[in-house]
Amino acid sequence: MFLTIYDISGIQKFIFATGKLKEQVGGSNIVHKIMYETLPSLLNDGGVVGKDWVEADYNPFDFSKKKIKGNVVYIGGGNAMAAFEDEATMMKVTREMQKEVYKLTAGNIRLCYAKVEVLNEKQKYGDIYQALVANMALFKQTHSAVSSAGGFAINALDVNTGEPLIRCQDGEVRAASLKSKRNNYDDGKLLIMDNIDFTKHFEKHRNPDNKSFVAVTHIDGNSMGKNIQEFIRNLDKDPDSTVATSLCQMKLLSQEIDKLYKEALVKTVKEVYEDQGKEVAFRPVIRDGDDITFIIEAKKAFEFVKTYMTKLSEEIKDEKAYPIMTGSEMKVSAGAGITFVHDKFPFDVAYDYAEQLCKSAKTKLKELSGDEKIPESTSCLDFQVIRSGMGDNIAEYREKRYRFRDNKDDGDIYSLEKRPYFFVDKGTAISGVYADFEDLFAFVGQSVENKKLARNKLKMLRNAYSEGVQAANDCYALIKSRDKGGVAGDDRTAFNENKVAEFFDVLDVMDFV
Repeated sequence: MFLTIYDISGIQKFIFATGKLKEQVGGSNIVHKIMYETLPSLLNDGGVVGKDWVEADYNPFDFSKKKIKGNVVYIGGGNAMAAFEDEATMMKVTREMQKEVYKLTAGNIRLCYAKVEVLNEKQKYGDIYQALVANMALFKQTHSAVSSAGGFAINALDVNTGEPLIRCQDGEVRAASLKSKRNNYDDGKLLIMDNIDFTKHFEKHRNPDNKSFVAVTHIDGNSMGKNIQEFIRNLDKDPDSTVATSLCQMKLLSQEIDKLYKEALVKTVKEVYEDQGKEVAFRPVIRDGDDITFIIEAKKAFEFVKTYMTKLSEEIKDEKAYPIMTGSEMKVSAGAGITFVHDKFPFDVAYDYAEQLCKSAKTKLKELSGDEKIPESTSCLDFQVIRSGMGDNIAEYREKRYRFRDNKDDGDIYSLEKRPYFFVDKGTAISGVYADFEDLFAFVGQSVENKKLARNKLKMLRNAYSEGVQAANDCYALIKSRDKGGVAGDDRTAFNENKVAEFFDVLDVMDFV
């Protein structure tokens, strides 16, 4: 018997190869279809999408009544697992999967797979899982993607995908993958909420006198791989555990993870957009397990992410809904990356930035939790206003533009940003407490009654920060001489004792939020 795990790579590049939201949603639906529809239909004798695998008592190793000797084990979290009676069947189904993926994506997404032979069903699953992970890593290193011969177009190439342009039945000329995306567009399928109309055109929601800015946001669960490995180790500790019993638990866990992050998202949308009788300036783009990407009007981005993190921590407390996760005391949190861009900005580039920011927040979380300053299960976020000339690496941009020395050549290094931020209690002894960042908006935001500092002074300070340490200190001294409360109504200075700018993060995004 063989266990095979399937994964797909190139998802983000495929989805965001177009700037049209309709085609992005169609691309997301294709990604969903590859796992949740293509694989089950190939393993079903009738050739239709089978859903028997979702049942709790389903036995993935029972091939007795099937012509196709293979079954779905579980699907979720961006990958799928199947069990096969023999290697020949496994290779045949895998080849058919590769063909279907190529047809759906014109070669823009790569299907990766790894197999392990199970010689004894009473084996512990931990060793099998580690072998699958190692084999998958080897596959990705040694196999290149199969793509169309984009350089041999008869007439022209699509500028975004590099594919030959073709004339479709509707008379339009477009790349094959874009045609497939349009054919698979199903409005609202990613987030089934019949009473909410998600926008297709963000410019409809702006004031005619203002520029339209959106926030491309990527959220990913924290330490899910580590949680799953710990879960598998605990399963193997049971002397009666077998591959079959462990895989049953893995399937239930996968379903709970998918449900948890979806429910948190649905509840967040309902709370942030209370008036659900009209079109809302929000568009889900990717939703697969703990991996979520969406586009939202800039002014609601921080509120949405904060609410989502809160709903996530509340949702996991439901023992009846999540018996596997709560029973194993699994900690749940997420990291978020937010990029503020004009609504005409290329979404694929904005997504790449958002992914970098999410990784930045998680890296800092790992550092702080390693020093035992905050728990590993803390949710976090990083954000960036995307401006022209930034290059493709945010870390390098910040190193060049957000770091200064004082007047001496060998002086101390000052930093402009406190980012990333962490959803911890006030008073926690770290620099990036989100509650402190949020409080600053009470003095900067337009709607606050007790705000005293004029907006032109705030912009003056923001510009001074970008000129260097001395310019920022001089500017803030001038502001304090005229308004004793300064920016925050207290005795803070432009830089704190750790040589980090106190107010730059808020001033940087105030025009967008």
